[in-house]
Amino acid sequence: MNVKDAGYIAFRCYPQQSPKWEAYGINHAVYGSGDSLSETREDARQALGLHLDCNADDIYFTELHEHQVAVDTPDHPAVWVRTLHEESPRRDEFRREIREIIAETLVTDPQYYDVFAFGTASTGDIVATIALPDDLVSNLLAQVGGTDRLYVCLPSKQDLQWQCLSNEFAEGEPGDVTVASLGLSDAASVADFSRLRQLHRVPCSISCSRTPNPLQGSLAVLCCNAPKFCQVHFRALLPPMHRG
Repeated sequence: MNVKDAGYIAFRCYPQQSPKWEAYGINHAVYGSGDSLSETREDARQALGLHLDCNADDIYFTELHEHQVAVDTPDHPAVWVRTLHEESPRRDEFRREIREIIAETLVTDPQYYDVFAFGTASTGDIVATIALPDDLVSNLLAQVGGTDRLYVCLPSKQDLQWQCLSNEFAEGEPGDVTVASLGLSDAASVADFSRLRQLHRVPCSISCSRTPNPLQGSLAVLCCNAPKFCQVHFRALLPPMHRG
């Protein structure tokens, strides 16, 4: 059997809607829905089969589950946080804890919405993900795909830091910094990126591309238009981490 890797599929649950579940492709323009996760998963798989012109049973994809941590209001778009299901329960639990911190902070400190001031994703809302130090940067960039803009939460021992990744299709003013200019290797980890970001004061928002290897992409980017905001972005607006 020739298994085809279809990249990432994001799943969302809307308990008050019918159908309750929706799925959308991040690396391929496909959509699925259903009243259960399994039904939605199969619907997305069939859509991928048609899109890729292959047997749906031969398709493999990685699931990302998006959880709504803030609803849409007249002042702010909805905020969804992605979590990647892993074999390690400890890593899953840690990502859930970070997601809860983000949700609680948005309630107790509305100014925290300024973290997401660079704009929305192609979904019309804010999409964020939580990156752990040993995650690969290449996998993180692949999560941008058709989402066009992804906010990345980088937990440290002291706080939560944020980086916005955008591709050439995201709305916003182009800048001068590309992922390719950072000199990261294909095996670079999020920890490598974090060290580089601190050393070279990488802007709050940089770009990647929809190319197969976005680490080598050289495209127009969205960078921070207000350097002072970057300082606030990385310091004053960061909630403390929960400590044991």
